[in-house]
Amino acid sequence: MKKTVDHEMYTSILREELLLAMGCTEPVAVAYAAAWARSLLTPGTLPVRCALYVSGNIIKNVKSVVVPNTDGLHGLEAAAAVGIAGGDQQAGLQVIANITPEQRAGTRRLLESCQFTVSPAKTGKIFYIEVRLYTEREEACAVIEDFHTNLTRMERNHTPLPLPRSACEDTQTPALTDRSRMNVEDILEFSAHGDLDPLRELLERQISCNMAIAGEDCGTPGALRWAAPS
Repeated sequence: MKKTVDHEMYTSILREELLLAMGCTEPVAVAYAAAWARSLLTPGTLPVRCALYVSGNIIKNVKSVVVPNTDGLHGLEAAAAVGIAGGDQQAGLQVIANITPEQRAGTRRLLESCQFTVSPAKTGKIFYIEVRLYTEREEACAVIEDFHTNLTRMERNHTPLPLPRSACEDTQTPALTDRSRMNVEDILEFSAHGDLDPLRELLERQISCNMAIAGEDCGTPGALRWAAPS
């Protein structure tokens, strides 16, 4: 008897996972949290201290990754700094896509003038980012949990603030598709025989982005066309 594969589950997972991001998603998520925290400070002020509390998985994934639009800087501190210096918190995972040369310079100045500390978060969550910014008179905090744009807490001077609607609209649904039933056999069956046509636009975008990256790396931009399995 042929095994039944939950095609709807795998389709939902692909929709949740294949998101556009400027750079690797973990450092971008750090920049996103930092940009939200900075937005809570008095306009025009910059922090003198930035405390990052992150889960071990975030430390591992961000430690040596180059952060886009920073002229080659890498790591958690750089990701937070560029988010503070010029991140657009309204842009989701495109938070640092439009950093200007002036903001790049501001990122480096911030790394010199602001004290950055990184500590393991006291949580069992695999994905947790807490950014706390301090000025001489203010403290601001933004927390992301479970996935890259899931802003779950904002505070100013230890007072909880309502989450802005724009942030809520940008997040994925908290009820992510259950991944516990995923297995290699079903993934192969879905990729070989599943109906990919509903995902055509999403997959074409993914292919286009990957081919553009490959073209930049080898100096020969290319294009790839795909067809859903018959």
